[in-house]
Amino acid sequence: MLFGRASRSRRAAEREAERWLEFTGPVRSRRRLLPAALNLHQRKFLELARALAAGPRLDHARRGALGLASSEMAAATELVLRIRDQGRPSCSCEHIMRAVMALADRVVVLMLAR
Repeated sequence: MLFGRASRSRRAAEREAERWLEFTGPVRSRRRLLPAALNLHQRKFLELARALAAGPRLDHARRGALGLASSEMAAATELVLRIRDQGRPSCSCEHIMRAVMALADRVVVLMLAR
């Protein structure tokens, strides 16, 4: 097993990784670079592609919009909606309300008592 929950040959794992890099968009043209050479937006999309290639049963994103410019946040939101449209269940922990409202079918608010 190379990664994820399914046992794959190296070739199959590379195809799956390429598939998700292509799907996520912003990193596909920079796929041969090390993550340190990518900007924050591209690293977030790379991390999402890596997670999706592993074949999780549930996608979970934590503070995915943090640090992104408005246009980058819109692109990230669109990507998450495309993933959802494939029927993949997901759960997000997000603090930026614009992203929450764009993505959520259901919102749960946790408040800590002081």
